[in-house]
Amino acid sequence: MSALLRPLSAQGRGRRLVPFAAGTLAGLAFLAVDDPQSGRAAAAQLAAIGVAALVTFAVVLVPWERLPAALECAPAFGIVVAVDLVVAGSDARSVYTPLVTVPLVWFAIYAGRSALAVAIAAADTFLLGGLLVARGPVESGALRAAVLWSIVVTVVPWTVHRIVRDLRHRAALADRDYVTELLSRRAWEERLPDELSRARRDQKPLSIVLFDLDDFKRYNDRHGHQAGDALLRQVALAWGENLRSTDLLARFGGDEYCALLPGCSAADARLRAERLLASTPPGIGASAGVAEWREGEAAESLVRRADRALYQAKSGGGLDAAVAAAPA
Repeated sequence: MSALLRPLSAQGRGRRLVPFAAGTLAGLAFLAVDDPQSGRAAAAQLAAIGVAALVTFAVVLVPWERLPAALECAPAFGIVVAVDLVVAGSDARSVYTPLVTVPLVWFAIYAGRSALAVAIAAADTFLLGGLLVARGPVESGALRAAVLWSIVVTVVPWTVHRIVRDLRHRAALADRDYVTELLSRRAWEERLPDELSRARRDQKPLSIVLFDLDDFKRYNDRHGHQAGDALLRQVALAWGENLRSTDLLARFGGDEYCALLPGCSAADARLRAERLLASTPPGIGASAGVAEWREGEAAESLVRRADRALYQAKSGGGLDAAVAAAPA
């Protein structure tokens, strides 16, 4: 569930379309075999199956992360068009109509309001518009079915979209530390395996840094908890301003912070850690431990090595020992 509620890249949305596209393709193929059509309806069947197959292969093979974000919904619209083609051209419209809901559920979960509205409008246009341009009189049963399905494909996706949006909002609040408004430790630990998988796939380095404020308990005792919380927020703000947009900074707990640095070797991460420590607000010091991910290493092992490096930095003392790196 947490993966579903997490913000997705264009690549993530494209990959999430695979079961929807494959399911639609399987449904279209089954209905074509079970209920073969003739003439215009047969052509619509073949066209729909062809579009669904093309989209299914596209969402698997196309590197969506390299394409403009505006194209991220194009495959899902292709699935809508595929189903609409067969619904509009079939002699047994009611048999195919339920398939319209499959791509609309993807829009409801992963797309924005505008894209969802356009997809619903396209589905409704084919459901109702096909009857309006049909040759000969329209049977009352067909009209009732089209109206009822039009209500279903409008209300259900909007309801799902609102539920997912509310859940994402709650998840976003839960992912934030209430004092510093940084990522919480739980959210950071959930994202770390995903970043390790990406580093493995892209063959790029990745490092983490664990930070610990020096003598924070003494500061807290001397100035009070409110002042301590204010200092934690100041540190978070100062360090956050010195990180890249791709870096993840979180509060690990108490006076500990952690940063995830994609694309950074241990040497690069140490330089970034030193830059962050230099920006620490006056009145408090900090130490840092750096660890670069090893191929095949589990997330827990990477964090343990960074924690050992942090302990080495704190026990070493002196400015030169403020940052320690774990052995590669």
